[in-house]
Amino acid sequence: MDPLSIYSERSFSRACHYELYPDRLRIKGKVFLQNEFDVTIGLKDLNPDYQKLKAREKSFWAGLWVALVPAILLEILVSVFHITFVNPVFGLMICLVVTGLLLCAVTVKKVEYYRFTNSSGIHVLDIARVGKDKQKFDGFIICIVDSTRKAKAI
Repeated sequence: MDPLSIYSERSFSRACHYELYPDRLRIKGKVFLQNEFDVTIGLKDLNPDYQKLKAREKSFWAGLWVALVPAILLEILVSVFHITFVNPVFGLMICLVVTGLLLCAVTVKKVEYYRFTNSSGIHVLDIARVGKDKQKFDGFIICIVDSTRKAKAI
C-alpha cells in the first residue's frame, strides 16, 4: 500500500523520514552518533490536537560550553601564569573557543516542532519543520490530523 503522505526532516543531530498510511504513521530515522529507529504509531491512539514549540539544538548549548570554558581557562592562564601566544596550550585553547563558537553559529536558529501525544496524554511524537522538505510540513501535519480523526471515527 502506498502512503497517503511523505515528509522528511534533517537537522544537525537527527534525520527522520515519515510515511503516513490510513491507520498508522511509520517513522524511520537516526540520531547522530547515537541510534537508528524504525517505529510505527497507530493513528487510533494518537491525539489529533498538537502543541507547537520552538527549541534550539542541544549542540548549541554544548558549543557554548566548549567556547566558554576554554576562554575562562585561557584568561586564567594568561593573567596568572603569564603564558604567551607561542605556548601550545594557548593555541589549543583558541582552537577550542573557535570550535565552540562555530558550533553555536551553526545551531543558533530555533527549530519549530509539532508535538503529538497519545490518548493518555503521553508525548509520543515530535515532528520538526527543518530540512529540504520544510515547505511540505504544514500539509503533512494537516494530513496527520485528518487521518487521525478518521481513524478514531472508525
